[in-house]
Amino acid sequence: MDQKLETRIKNLQRLAKGTLLYNLKMELVDIKDNQITMTMPVTRAVHQPFGLLHGGATAALIETVASTASNLFCPEDMIAVGIELNCSHLRSKTEGTLTAVGTAAHLGRRIHAWEVRVSDEAHKLIATGRCTLSIIPKQRP
Repeated sequence: MDQKLETRIKNLQRLAKGTLLYNLKMELVDIKDNQITMTMPVTRAVHQPFGLLHGGATAALIETVASTASNLFCPEDMIAVGIELNCSHLRSKTEGTLTAVGTAAHLGRRIHAWEVRVSDEAHKLIATGRCTLSIIPKQRP
């Protein structure tokens, strides 16, 4: 991994402290070409009241994969913000670890689109999603 990408990853990790991805223990585990892999443990913190994985937690993982990837791949003076998310929840889960692999479908100048597949430790497909992001200038204080 090149130094510039490593620096951007460290900056994003620093900014993530105290945010949703931090609190849900999402972790970046691999990045290459136009693909990113993140994990999230399935614990009570991400359950709905009936003890199953909450669809919103899975959706948050899908959008986090797409947002993280786009923010690593967009120009340094720009940021990526989600503008559309759709998810298909295919299988329930009560414990374990989810692995989400995002693949770039489109990396344009102003719009990025990512397709994300979420699987469990047995490689069973738990959910799929697609997230579209707008690439906008960083806000200056």
